[in-house]
Amino acid sequence: MPKGATDGRVARERPGLHLGPSSADGPVEKLRTLRLPLAFAILMGVAYGVTLVAEGVGPTDTPELRWLLAAVLVAVGITVVQALRYFVLDVLFLRTQGHRAPALLHVVVALSLYFVLGLVIAGAVFEQPLTGAIATSAIASVVIGLALQETLGNFFAGISLQIEQPFRLGDVIESGGRSGRVEMFNWRATTIQTVSGSRVVIPNSVVAREAVEVLSRTRPARHELSLSAPYEAPPQQIVGVVHRAVMGVPGVSDRPVPQVRLASFDDSSVGYEVLYWLEDPLRAAAIDAQIRERVWYAFARNDISIPFPHEVHVPYLPPERPVIEDPCGERARWLGEVELFGPLTPEERRQLAQDARTLLYGPGESILRAGAEGGSMFVVLRGRVEIRVPQDDGRRVRVAEMTAGEVIGEMSLLTGEPRSADVRAVGEVELMEVRRDDVRALLAENEALADALAHEMAYRLDARADALAATAAPASVPMMQASLLHRIRRFFELG
Repeated sequence: MPKGATDGRVARERPGLHLGPSSADGPVEKLRTLRLPLAFAILMGVAYGVTLVAEGVGPTDTPELRWLLAAVLVAVGITVVQALRYFVLDVLFLRTQGHRAPALLHVVVALSLYFVLGLVIAGAVFEQPLTGAIATSAIASVVIGLALQETLGNFFAGISLQIEQPFRLGDVIESGGRSGRVEMFNWRATTIQTVSGSRVVIPNSVVAREAVEVLSRTRPARHELSLSAPYEAPPQQIVGVVHRAVMGVPGVSDRPVPQVRLASFDDSSVGYEVLYWLEDPLRAAAIDAQIRERVWYAFARNDISIPFPHEVHVPYLPPERPVIEDPCGERARWLGEVELFGPLTPEERRQLAQDARTLLYGPGESILRAGAEGGSMFVVLRGRVEIRVPQDDGRRVRVAEMTAGEVIGEMSLLTGEPRSADVRAVGEVELMEVRRDDVRALLAENEALADALAHEMAYRLDARADALAATAAPASVPMMQASLLHRIRRFFELG
């Protein structure tokens, strides 16, 4: 293939790169390339004129004059061909098609014009009969066309594709039952890289003949995922649960926003469709798997059963963990290890444990988001969670990692203020949630607990401020116990 012809790989492509001559070849550079053939044409023209006058014969009477005239015509022809290529294939093509002509078209046009120029010189200058040459060329063309029918079909299809440019390097296409990212295409074939990492070479004639789906690398591609839910769960509940599970999955674009809609009423379940937009269409299968995993955990936390192939009730207990005969007593034991609930009596902790609930989160799931409404706290029972604090520039700074026995969100539980950090599961995490209404029942019976909780919370805030001072995250100003008590009493509507 000639130098500069369309042949490249995705890794070397830059935004805005078009298949064809380099965009660095501006008008001035193009015109400068005409200086050499034009100067040679003038020099040969002067030599031809001097020789013609000196010998006093006809324009082609001597072999020397014929060769000089042929040299003049060759130089003039090269100049004209280069000028036509620039003004027609670059300037005019750019204005009409919106992009520059591909290099392969330049080569084909140049070779055709040079062939015509050769015929003109052979017939007009050297007085060679062209009838036999044309007849021989016609016969040879028929023979070559029959012998190379498939190759020529790919060749002209390649020219058509490079002129129209229905897709670019880096786009994902589906053709002939194969889908992959366009890695290279030239005059003969288009090469795509599939999701498995293999390369598939598709002849250009196949691409030009069949319907091709093009997913541009510059725009998100829409994808659909089917899910099933039981008839017992209201559609609005399923839509909300699934939508929250989809948001934040790596690779899912947040613009446009993912959609969840009811799709069908099946024999034993309700069908739902999840519409989301992919940043990389080749990762559709992997992202579908992540969404199904997060939906499973979301269904488990909301006590929603999965109807296919038979009802599997969730939440579940991991097989390595023994069955707990007294879940309430187990939760009370965990609450007894939380310093914040140190002022509670064993009876009060057991009452609080009866109303608490256990939640299961999958790897990478978002548990809390900064700025979201508060009103509950969590005790880590199993696994690990990471804490990220938002910065003014939009970044999230990782400030801590919580393990079994530690608590998150206690300030929101006691005062109702919005969440101050993002909390994300690292691996599978089991949490116990204590809600505002659960604590309200205790404070209604014993208002003296509010002062004890305010004292313990003020102490924890002082310790946290000291810990955050060593990180890049800004530490909030610790509250005085009296101010914190006032906020607790107001949040729980105590007298």
